[in-house]
Amino acid sequence: MSTRIGNRFEVFRSYEHVDVGERIPIILGTGRAFGSGEHETTSSCLEEMENIPVILDAKVLDVGCGTGRYSIALARMGIQQALGVDFAENMIIEANNQARAFQVEQVCQFERADFMTYSLAHSVDHSFAMGVMDYILEPVAFVQKL
Repeated sequence: MSTRIGNRFEVFRSYEHVDVGERIPIILGTGRAFGSGEHETTSSCLEEMENIPVILDAKVLDVGCGTGRYSIALARMGIQQALGVDFAENMIIEANNQARAFQVEQVCQFERADFMTYSLAHSVDHSFAMGVMDYILEPVAFVQKL
């Protein structure tokens, strides 16, 4: 079962039967937060991504990347590089698995890290943090660093 979002994306709960032609598949996995793709945060973010002109040589930072769904979607849209950081090891493992499955592991890199103490090896053009503010103790410092 899948959920179509916007004109470009199709969200799946597992890797089974992922054949969507020209659409960009997003695998959220069973038992994960936002797992159906019907959650307003997931659907609205993906819909908005369709409206953003992708700069092909852009480098992005995905803070609290979880399973890497947004970084992978951007990679499938053509960005140059995405770095995702998350403090949950199981999310980073899944994000790396999905990057390999969608053959974007050269574009997407995912690391286990605390963003507030993380030092970037290079600059990025854009950064975003989806669904993480509930976990941030010092939101002003977080947004300033972002």
